[in-house]
Amino acid sequence: ARGSEGTGLGLAIVKRIVSQHHGSVVVNNRGEGGLKVQVSFPTK
Repeated sequence: ARGSEGTGLGLAIVKRIVSQHHGSVVVNNRGEGGLKVQVSFPTK
């Protein structure tokens, strides 16, 4: 969040875990502000 102090590792950790499960992470800026994060996993 804005104004918070963090390490910035959150999305990197998410991407690594999702990749280990053969999924994908898509991150985009939203035109009206904010961030859109889409996490997808394959179905069996």
